[in-house]
Amino acid sequence: MKQGEDRRGKDASASRKQFLGCAAIGLGAALYPSLKWFTSGNPESETTPLEDGYRELSGFISEVMTQFGIPGLSFALITASGKVWSRGFGVRDAATNEPVTTETVFQAGSLTKPVFARAVLTLVERKILDLGQPIAPYLPDELIHKEPRLKLVTARMFLSHTSGIAGPLDAPAFNFAPGERFEYASRGFQLMQMAVERLTGLSLARFVDRNVLEPCGMHNSSIGWTMTQWWRAAQGHFKNGKSRATRIKLEPSAVAGLLTTAGDYARFMQETLRSKREMLNPQVKFGDGLAWGLGWGLEADAFWHWGDQDIFTSFALMDTRSGTGVVILTNSANGHQA
Repeated sequence: MKQGEDRRGKDASASRKQFLGCAAIGLGAALYPSLKWFTSGNPESETTPLEDGYRELSGFISEVMTQFGIPGLSFALITASGKVWSRGFGVRDAATNEPVTTETVFQAGSLTKPVFARAVLTLVERKILDLGQPIAPYLPDELIHKEPRLKLVTARMFLSHTSGIAGPLDAPAFNFAPGERFEYASRGFQLMQMAVERLTGLSLARFVDRNVLEPCGMHNSSIGWTMTQWWRAAQGHFKNGKSRATRIKLEPSAVAGLLTTAGDYARFMQETLRSKREMLNPQVKFGDGLAWGLGWGLEADAFWHWGDQDIFTSFALMDTRSGTGVVILTNSANGHQA
């Protein structure tokens, strides 16, 4: 498995615990039931009680970071009134003790996938792309010759992890017939990226920036590295707490190439909920009330995703009824224990 690919359970009957037993999920799950405490929906009520709540929340997050050995964390809480409370905790590099701020960027891992899916849907809205039509016309002919079943795969299948795609990028194969069932597959997003770049004539970075990052006001985010991101990026840390020099992938990736802050990602989630796009409609259902949309995991009235980028771990979840949500980005391999 190549660097940057998430290592998640592939059994469609996997339990909620298996699917959400991922980056920073413990902290997210602990916070989620208490989100309603922040969500009267009346801005006038968000005064002293909320300030007390924020202080209590800050203390809780700091305790969790100490308990599990997480050097740095970027956190955002979305309230029902639409306010986003974000804050940095700890240090972005244990070797220098530079603090995490609200502008410190983290490698978000597979939190990239919903952002890319949203960008793809802008092509659908402009009738440039049809989710239900085969994507093969936008893939290199040599790939189609190697694996003719690619002619059966649609954008909907790639974005909902139902394509069955497997194998290396230059020699694709299938674990099952396209559309048959769910199996989490980063490879499908790589092929969808290839198709989008050929269809639009834009680099992935420019395509996502133009269609998602700029419209959503995600001014601290990018797909791939820039010099600005380099200077304000958090460093990853091993389980023993030692930091490691940043590994830069020069080629932007729809799988795990997003650099972002918790505040920026919270704004993306708010826009996702406001737009009510098809990405939140279940495309495939499986055990324990779980489903998958286009880019997002779905359960009951919530959408969510994890990120596991080498030694960066993250999690994001939003309740569609109240509009409350949480985003957690960590710079530690211990983030999934939180």
